[in-house]
Amino acid sequence: MRDLLSNMSGKKLVIELTGLTTENYLRRSVETTELEANADMEPSGSVIQIMVSSVAGLPSSVYLLENDNYVEIGEANVDLRTTTENN
Repeated sequence: MRDLLSNMSGKKLVIELTGLTTENYLRRSVETTELEANADMEPSGSVIQIMVSSVAGLPSSVYLLENDNYVEIGEANVDLRTTTENN
């Protein structure tokens, strides 16, 4: 484990929603925002939970909090990348 951690310098975790997951998120969040605005409420924002797969190469599940329940909206790709100081 220490060897793994010592090799983490200069790395960053990149989480990217798939195209379909992005569409699902945007559609659901726009609907919620419109309902809140029409009810004279301040938009609440969104809570996204990503269950990162522990197996490299397998997609991770993405959930959106709606009405106190997490609803699965798709998948995300998670990658550990080498970075430069400016990233």
